[in-house]
Amino acid sequence: MAMKLPSTVLTKLVSSYNHLWKPPPKKPPYNHICRIGDPVLRYEAKAIDVEKIKSEEIQKVISKMKKVMRNHKAVGLAAPQIGCSLRVITMEFSPESLEMFPPSIVLSREYQAFPLQATGGGTHLWTYRLSSSVRLFIIGVNLFHLILPLFLLNMPNLLGSTRILTAFFLHLILPYFSMPLLQNQLGLIRLLDIISQVFVNPVMRVVEKHKVTFPEACECIKGYSALVPRYYEVKITGYNEKAEEVEWQVKGWPARIIQHELDHINGKLYTDIMVSQSFQYDFWYQEHLQKWFNIFIRK
Repeated sequence: MAMKLPSTVLTKLVSSYNHLWKPPPKKPPYNHICRIGDPVLRYEAKAIDVEKIKSEEIQKVISKMKKVMRNHKAVGLAAPQIGCSLRVITMEFSPESLEMFPPSIVLSREYQAFPLQATGGGTHLWTYRLSSSVRLFIIGVNLFHLILPLFLLNMPNLLGSTRILTAFFLHLILPYFSMPLLQNQLGLIRLLDIISQVFVNPVMRVVEKHKVTFPEACECIKGYSALVPRYYEVKITGYNEKAEEVEWQVKGWPARIIQHELDHINGKLYTDIMVSQSFQYDFWYQEHLQKWFNIFIRK
């Protein structure tokens, strides 16, 4: 007959055994995203000294944020979401992601892709606001494209059919030379308003106080969504990962992402301001189908 150990003694033995083999707890920055209920999501994050932005510690956090954001296919991430109570956010919405949505959704919610571009050794987003000099150059290229074929058509020293074929040929090939000329000769990419995808110590100013309400989700509350009102147009300023001052004024979808990520560094979640009646589990219909399928299989 086996001797029964008291429950308290058994509990202590199991606890001691687990303690010996228990791996040390992970320290932030995590490779995963913290879920709702984690206290770090409810703290107001700390500002970072500008002199420390280039430090190994902060660069490690920024690098991990990019990695986790892409692994989860998220459009934005704040440092508290990987366990670091710091005022850092990063955002990305690629053209490939934009193609996943039907045109009606893209137009109604004003989705805009802000792809990552490697320029000057760094990773950047870009907006498409051209300087006046670039606009004038584009107009000149287009006029040249239109006028040159017409000029050739009226040259007296060419036969009629030759003039027409030459003009038609130039009309086809000139557009292919226009953009390379624009980029290579003027350095179009560097003349664009380029901004960083990373914002350290971001500060937001509301440009358009009108609010729009659309569905919103979060990796911290995975599988759920709700209608959330957000300001239509905002301007964000701060520092990039190189400790350079950056700013970005946007409206529509990017403005919503900015406000969502700023909520995170202020200890808030979208559930705090959502239309509560709209809160839903996004896969409820699939679960019904799965249950029906299981019943059908059993029969």
